[in-house]
Amino acid sequence: MRRKALSLTLEQVAEKAELSPNYLGRVENEQVAPSLPVAVQLSKALGLPISALVGDEGMLRDSGARSSRAIELQSLLGRLADEQRDAVLVIARALAAKTRKKK
Repeated sequence: MRRKALSLTLEQVAEKAELSPNYLGRVENEQVAPSLPVAVQLSKALGLPISALVGDEGMLRDSGARSSRAIELQSLLGRLADEQRDAVLVIARALAAKTRKKK
């Protein structure tokens, strides 16, 4: 789920993790369970804490969704001028403050 949320191919993640794409495909299809050292390599390649890989599926799904939104936001912000980015930051801070007050 995380790989797809990051729009990475199996080959790209396999290269980052120094694994064969075939082996990684077997891990994704739950045909083989990776050893702890391999899980650490995968967590680094996917930018996840190791606990997300060995934790529950909901945690991994939530992490992938957050990451996908963060990547999209970063891409959008990169297209803006400095003043526009500053304005977006002011809005985000105001929304965060409003959310904290409701709790």
